[in-house]
Amino acid sequence: MPIVGVNRDRLFQRLGRTYTDEEFEELCFEYGIELDDVTSEKEMLRKEQSKAADEVIASDEVIYKIDIPANRYDMLCLEGISRALNVFGGAASPTYTVADMTGKPLHRLTVKPETSLVRPFVVAAVMRGVTFDAARFASFIDLQDKLHTNICRQRTLVAIGTHDLATVEGPFTYEALPPEDIKFVPLKQTREFNAAELMQYYLENDNKLRKFVPIIHSSLVYPVIMDSNRKVLSLPPVINGAHSAISLATRDVLIECTATDLTKAKIVLNTMLCSFSEYCAVPFEVEPVEVVDAFGDSAVYPDLSTRPMSVPLSFINANIGIDLSASQIAALLRRMQLQVDVAELQVDAAVPATRSDILHAVDVMEDAAIAYGFNNIPKRIPTTQTQGKELPMNQLTELLRGDCAMAGYTEVLTWALVSRAENFSHLRQPDDGSSVDLSNPATADFEVCRTNLLASALKTLGANKDTPLPVRLFEISDVVLIDGGKEVGARNERRLVAVVCAKENGFEIIHGLLNRVMETLGVPYAGQGRVLAIKASQTSCPLQREDTQEGPSGAHINHLWASPIATNLDAAGWALRWDERPSPQRLRVGKRPQHTRRVPSRWASAVLDGLLLETWVGALLGANWWLYSWVIDCETVDSSGDGCTGAVCINACRLWAATDGEVCAAGDSDPDAALQPVLPRLCIPAHAGPSRRRDLKPTHSILDARAGSDASLETKYGGCYSWQPSANPSFFPGRQAAILAKDGQQVGYFGIVHPEVLAAFDITTPVSALEINLEPFNFDQFYTPF
Repeated sequence: MPIVGVNRDRLFQRLGRTYTDEEFEELCFEYGIELDDVTSEKEMLRKEQSKAADEVIASDEVIYKIDIPANRYDMLCLEGISRALNVFGGAASPTYTVADMTGKPLHRLTVKPETSLVRPFVVAAVMRGVTFDAARFASFIDLQDKLHTNICRQRTLVAIGTHDLATVEGPFTYEALPPEDIKFVPLKQTREFNAAELMQYYLENDNKLRKFVPIIHSSLVYPVIMDSNRKVLSLPPVINGAHSAISLATRDVLIECTATDLTKAKIVLNTMLCSFSEYCAVPFEVEPVEVVDAFGDSAVYPDLSTRPMSVPLSFINANIGIDLSASQIAALLRRMQLQVDVAELQVDAAVPATRSDILHAVDVMEDAAIAYGFNNIPKRIPTTQTQGKELPMNQLTELLRGDCAMAGYTEVLTWALVSRAENFSHLRQPDDGSSVDLSNPATADFEVCRTNLLASALKTLGANKDTPLPVRLFEISDVVLIDGGKEVGARNERRLVAVVCAKENGFEIIHGLLNRVMETLGVPYAGQGRVLAIKASQTSCPLQREDTQEGPSGAHINHLWASPIATNLDAAGWALRWDERPSPQRLRVGKRPQHTRRVPSRWASAVLDGLLLETWVGALLGANWWLYSWVIDCETVDSSGDGCTGAVCINACRLWAATDGEVCAAGDSDPDAALQPVLPRLCIPAHAGPSRRRDLKPTHSILDARAGSDASLETKYGGCYSWQPSANPSFFPGRQAAILAKDGQQVGYFGIVHPEVLAAFDITTPVSALEINLEPFNFDQFYTPF
């Protein structure tokens, strides 16, 4: 919040009494502001320059530093603070008026169409017969600086110009010209510059004005205000002209505000006028100026009229926790500078031009509470007892954030506002009016509330092209969707987005994250079944042979096999394995086998809804290392008629799972027979690691949980999730899928991002993405929605 320094003695003079520091601090607290520090100009300089007190030459007058709420622009100067505290103490609130110009000529300010390229809006007014002294003049300049820092956002939204009306001659024009065509002597300079030279001069020599130069530096034209003699009044938002500079002798002040936001320009102009119009010849009266815009429409500024606002009496009493009559509430609001008419069940407030912070009935209620005194509100036990806790959706968000991070993804946090192009055309999506639009966006980057998270994730990738590949990012945030059923006409929807950027498309990686997320949510996949029967094998596995010369021995434990297989790894990177033949086969480490031996059906150990579950054990880089795993066929296939429905791939380094490809199987009798295709299968490692024990309990338990839990989950959840081909234009055709929850409800997409989308976000490497709506999965452990 802004801190305003005011002279204590001048403040007490305007308040009409003297306070101790403690008394004034208590007064500030009652009004809702804070006395931040008690110091002096000499003390501030001493601290700034790190000198002894006797080495600093400055005033010893006491300065109060007062912390002001950020939206109380009317209290950013001594005049505003003292006026607010006086009215709070019972003084009458001033009435601000616009002079009656009937029969008198108005000053006119004409706006040229070219200004729309840089700063399209301007408002203006005149203060007549102003009487300045040194303190008033300093406060006048200081208020401009405070407004520039606060509501004007360092002059990017609004820039204030003040001019001595006696030195210029109307009518005035607001134009936009090439920098070379603007020539004038700027404030605090003695020679003439053109605008291009002046910008370069400030960049090199002026630390204060340097930060404002970039606002217009790259523009083809610069805004400029001129009088009828083509004298430059100001080059907004950087500097005024020396010709029209105000001084202590100035009596008539022209105030103009150029802006990119007309509403804020009006607020700033009203604040300047209301704060210092008390020094005019007719106190609190200002002279209007006619502004003719680029379309030829005329408007007169300022507008100092009050804004009506009706608030139910019950609303104020219920929210504060008091029981006052309408007349009592009206008396409280008058202490906060509001003009109030009393009705039976409501108060009709007239909000003055100084109170731009009052936007809603809640603001009126807050003013009534401040005037009543927060310490005076009676304490009572609440009629209902509640226990604060984290929202269920936020709990779910935290759970998934941890899972995504442990899966190797880096979390990002992006803006909820995006440009219209990023939200629609960059993603090859039609602009169907589904987004919540900002009526007056500050920049082209913040035009609409995002309706998806994918654009923000891709924009982050495009801004970090130098990051080493692969890059995995995720975000769990809200999107905003239009919803006529809501009070505000829109609703938030929590979503998860994840992207994988690598030299290859990484589709299987993003697909794996989807499976992991659904597993965390407790939602089963529609393709998984339940264990109908677990059978003991009828015969011994060929790897369990009595002849130890042909193969190592093993143990048969119900439906799982455990066999230590001795392997060797030579320098060329080849591994040896035992199969049905006594001679070893050579398989390249980490590569897909050239052919595999089909496992006879008598090895079968469990049946999953018609899907054969095969269990096997292989060796991993050294004697007595154990690897337990199983293979589940995606469909039942019997290519030889002997009941065999699958094949086992033994690889010395890792399991090879064909999620997109196919496994080849050779006949039992002839390993060199022609290979026949077998449908894709899912390979799930259960336990792998250096172990000297034949402990199959972990594998057994995981197998049981993996195969047997889906049926109960499906019953509890009331369905499964699945995916099906989709035609989302943001993804590559044929390399994408829609994610479906129970009852066929579509909850998201995943796939390979379309090359045109990548080009729009300046991404040169393939990207796979996943975006899923988390709202349908916000339920408790009993699958009851929150």
